[in-house]
Amino acid sequence: MIEWEPPTSSAFIAAGHILQQTASSFSGGLSGSYAFEQSGQDHAGRIGIVGVMPASGGSLTNGEADQNEAGTPSTITGIAGTYGSADSNGRFTVAMTAPSQVAGSTSVGYIVSSSHSLLMNTSTGSPFVGEMQQQSVPAGGFSNSSLNGNSVFYNTGMQGGSGGRAGMGLFSTNGSGSIGVTDYEDEAGTWSTPNPDTFTCTYSVASNGRITISGTNCTNGPVFYLTAANTAFMLTVNSSVEIGQVEPQTGGPFSAASFSGTYYMGTLEVTNQAVNGGVGVLTLNSSGGYSITTDYTATGVQQADQTETGTIGTVNSNGTFSTKSGGAVDSIMISGTKFVTFDNENSTYPIIEVGKQ
Repeated sequence: MIEWEPPTSSAFIAAGHILQQTASSFSGGLSGSYAFEQSGQDHAGRIGIVGVMPASGGSLTNGEADQNEAGTPSTITGIAGTYGSADSNGRFTVAMTAPSQVAGSTSVGYIVSSSHSLLMNTSTGSPFVGEMQQQSVPAGGFSNSSLNGNSVFYNTGMQGGSGGRAGMGLFSTNGSGSIGVTDYEDEAGTWSTPNPDTFTCTYSVASNGRITISGTNCTNGPVFYLTAANTAFMLTVNSSVEIGQVEPQTGGPFSAASFSGTYYMGTLEVTNQAVNGGVGVLTLNSSGGYSITTDYTATGVQQADQTETGTIGTVNSNGTFSTKSGGAVDSIMISGTKFVTFDNENSTYPIIEVGKQ
């Protein structure tokens, strides 16, 4: 879903999604260990936070989070607090009482299911939103073996004061501390070079699911919190404050026939009111031909029920492809039913869109 207001300079540009609730999960409330992510704005600028908070009996104990406030990263340990029971709509409150520097120290959430909730900060002057996902923790906790295989990552942020930043790519992990990275980055409408950038890092997984990476070309790399094996929230610790997700890639080797079908699509995150946000429906056939109907909105223009037909570029065996025949890679398949793609890639504020059957 996207906000749809008359296109004026004061229009709100926003994107999100509607999820069906499982009402039977309200009575159980929160129970277990949850990874969470939130992004938005505070007095210093763009802010992102990812972390983990164990919940039991109304109390939060021994939580940990990494936050990046306008390019100033910090790691916060010993997070404690309380949370309330869910009401008949699935609404509950969260109060992180220590340490005091945690952004989003007071939040409201809405339960989607027993393992998934949406979360919004309610602290004065700091509007940001996100979600929390119950962790699937193996016996003995997470370890380096929790990353083992191929994954797709995607994120959005800001390129200083000059525009937006969007990124996606592939991780290849061996379960013992080595991670190969293929990275595509759009910086305010210009592809970073080389495109893609490929390199290898060393990773380390803590028992609570926190992942750090290091090594040549990996200085100031992102930090991650696992929700399950090969699945995580991620946050960069540089000035772009990019926040996003990591998902396991399944179904390869890929071809155009791998994901024929009908997909709904939508903007991942609106990082600035200059973003052009959109939703749509895409139909692909096994030969790469497509038809798409989209709605886009911006402060200066709206486009409703726009239609287009064409043919995508070659789908590579690793799931990368171009939305334009003969064009550079701008999309990656996560599975046969889900992919991510750059949009507005030549504009000052590029975005990531997610397509899913």
